[in-house]
Amino acid sequence: METSNGHLKWRDWFFDYGVFGSEGLCIVDGYFKGRRMVNKLSLPVVRVKYVQDEDLEHNPLFGNGCGPYNDQITWDPVNFGENLNPISGPHHLVPIKCAGADRYICREELTIGADIWLRLSVYARIGAYHVQQSWMFNESGEIRPRIFSKGLSCDLDHWHHPYWRFDFDLDSPDNHRFNVLTSTALVPIANEDRLITSTFTTEGQTPTYVLQNLGSQSVALIDPAILSDEDGIVGPTEFSSLDIYLRKFRPEEDRAWPHPPDQDISFGIHEPCDASNLVVWYIGHLFHRASEGKDH
Repeated sequence: METSNGHLKWRDWFFDYGVFGSEGLCIVDGYFKGRRMVNKLSLPVVRVKYVQDEDLEHNPLFGNGCGPYNDQITWDPVNFGENLNPISGPHHLVPIKCAGADRYICREELTIGADIWLRLSVYARIGAYHVQQSWMFNESGEIRPRIFSKGLSCDLDHWHHPYWRFDFDLDSPDNHRFNVLTSTALVPIANEDRLITSTFTTEGQTPTYVLQNLGSQSVALIDPAILSDEDGIVGPTEFSSLDIYLRKFRPEEDRAWPHPPDQDISFGIHEPCDASNLVVWYIGHLFHRASEGKDH
């Protein structure tokens, strides 16, 4: 029987992986070219907000709208009859056809253009939604986190907001600095803070977020998504108002998503964080037009 976790060595990459708790498919204890780069990369939640919320208090029969929801991927192989629940719908992983076999965690090598990539994927049913989460790695040291979702709980426009948690180590964890590289400057972020990408966008150029080890000079570059109304890739909303939340690493924050569906990410403590062990929360924003259908 397939297990929920494993170890992988692929070219210059070596790491552990698994579906841990409710944090989706995680990458743990990762090395690239013999150097420690990753403590844990995870997806604790995808927050979903419809233009009209469910209102069971005033309309207990139909609720008028949908959500909001916290969608989370857990290790839950399908059981007989789970797809037949007429109210909540299915909540389980789906085997993926992968390298000649059906697997809950698909590992496959792909060629895209001139590059060879390794992709790890899981496919989850969460109520009305079909959700695929994947991590892609190439020989140049690039990591591409991806989330795909289709389905409609209500025939209403809505947003999906994936909350990625990037805990890099970069040789050693305790000497990090975080900067924002714009087209004109390198802006250091000296305190734990909430950031919005558009405030750093200059001359139409999207900035790059730079996490740096001050001792070894190893870096992790985080390129934010390019906004595209046509593709539904949008900026922050009132419901999900951030692109980046920079945090010092605290063991008590390395846990399952703690907030109810209507509450955004928030922490009570904000301290100076230069030359510290840092964690970067990256938040995406995808708008789904109901008129495009549940299979879009």
